[in-house]
Amino acid sequence: ADYKAEMAGKPATNGIFSSRVEGEAASAKSSPTLYPTTDRTSSMTYPSSYTSTKLNAIGGDNWRVLGDWITWDVEVPADGYYNISMRAKQSTVRGMYSNRIVYVDGEVVFDELKQTIFSYSADWQLVTLGNKDESFEFYLEKGVHTIEDAISGASDIIAEIISDNPEIRKELRIKMERNAVL
Repeated sequence: ADYKAEMAGKPATNGIFSSRVEGEAASAKSSPTLYPTTDRTSSMTYPSSYTSTKLNAIGGDNWRVLGDWITWDVEVPADGYYNISMRAKQSTVRGMYSNRIVYVDGEVVFDELKQTIFSYSADWQLVTLGNKDESFEFYLEKGVHTIEDAISGASDIIAEIISDNPEIRKELRIKMERNAVL
């Protein structure tokens, strides 16, 4: 509610804009085990090939350590409100879901982003950030923005408790990555 009030009166986006950022084109990640992989389960995965190996996904079974995160850069063409969707597959633990924290430009702008759920499915699914009632609209200014997806865990909770400042949380994550402890 605070974010919506703060953004009230900002200009709306003119027209429809869609940008595709490939998962394997991450700009930063917390671990060397989060590397591009091959997925041949769907012809919708790009690039797709049944005859040759194409790096077309990231994380997979390796993305399961609490606090691990991947960041992508997204460029928007104009100031305005945007929905953020991700093509995801959580097929590691049948019947369970993966809980993530999603940061936009280093901040959790909606409380619900602290518990972004990726449900179990053997198939790829399109996940639009939001809650059961609505898709969230993020006000972004023209230029490059970061989207960070982190597995919820003790390190993120500790970082959130220690500081609401995204720079301090970033430093804590760097320290954890370097030393494997907080």
